[in-house]
Amino acid sequence: MSNLRFVALGFFFGLVFGIGTAASWIYYMQAGMAGIKIVEAGEKAENPEDDGATTIHLSNGIIATTLRPATAENVDRDDNTTAEQLYNKVRVLCWIMTSPSTIYKKAIHVRDTWSSRCNIRLFMSSAEDKTFPAVGLPVKEGRDQLYEKTKAAFKYAWDHYHSEVDWFMKADDDSFVVVENLRYLLKDYDPGKPIYFGRKFKPYVQQGYMSGGAGYVLSKEATRRFANGMATKCAKGGGVEDVELGRCMSNLGVVAGDSRDELQKERFHPLSPGHHIVAGLLPKDFWLWKYDYYSSCAGKDCPSAYPISFHYVKKDDMYVLEYMIYGVKVYGMTHTYRQYPNLLFES
Repeated sequence: MSNLRFVALGFFFGLVFGIGTAASWIYYMQAGMAGIKIVEAGEKAENPEDDGATTIHLSNGIIATTLRPATAENVDRDDNTTAEQLYNKVRVLCWIMTSPSTIYKKAIHVRDTWSSRCNIRLFMSSAEDKTFPAVGLPVKEGRDQLYEKTKAAFKYAWDHYHSEVDWFMKADDDSFVVVENLRYLLKDYDPGKPIYFGRKFKPYVQQGYMSGGAGYVLSKEATRRFANGMATKCAKGGGVEDVELGRCMSNLGVVAGDSRDELQKERFHPLSPGHHIVAGLLPKDFWLWKYDYYSSCAGKDCPSAYPISFHYVKKDDMYVLEYMIYGVKVYGMTHTYRQYPNLLFES
């Protein structure tokens, strides 16, 4: 009988020891998965503060040191939900002005970078290139033919794609466009209203007109009016592309909109990034200060934090911008819109 009692007591203590060992093993495994380092009592934690760690003294004498945040909300993840929603809500056709002599020198870099984010993209040339591909318009090449090419390009885009998009943007083959920021601007506007946006200039047209180099975007209604009224309401022949288009928009009752952000910072840029970001590169008598419809400046605090376009971008810089905008991350930081209330503007 006494032997049986010893066996029972041995079984009981063995069971308790086994359960305790299993529980400790499970705890250690869970702690390791949660980024917690276990240090036995009497040991010194290894500089927990060096990695943002927190030391917890548990009641059982074990020190638990959290090495890094491990909760789901602290994990660095890409969230493209908003951009994807706007892609479907704000449908943009981008047509890029190019030519047979520049299509494989310039336009190919636009093709391989930002233009893929447009809902529809078209490369407009005077000669068809099915391999690239590029649309061949019935126009001649040359600077004095840019306005005729612009009219033909918008007419082609309207005739073939008016039921598929809401906005029609023109850009040069040496421009870089952040299409997501373009949608951000357009999302609060009705494409059924006659309006267009870009870098607004003040000479020649009373309501202002949009810089051709910075690119401009027409609403669906503005494009409809342009496609149907260019033959009667717009100038024929040559002329400066952006000025003539601005005059035509005015004749058609299309409003020249304000594309600046909520801090009155410009989003469309007719020059390369450096000229807008680095103060002092542009002299005080530079033509831009005289042409800008609104007061503007150059320097790192001047452009909008949500830029839409830059012009005169070299081929290598296309890929630099692509990487810096879409590839670079700063660990541990979330970008916030910085405000600069004390800016010096050129008049």
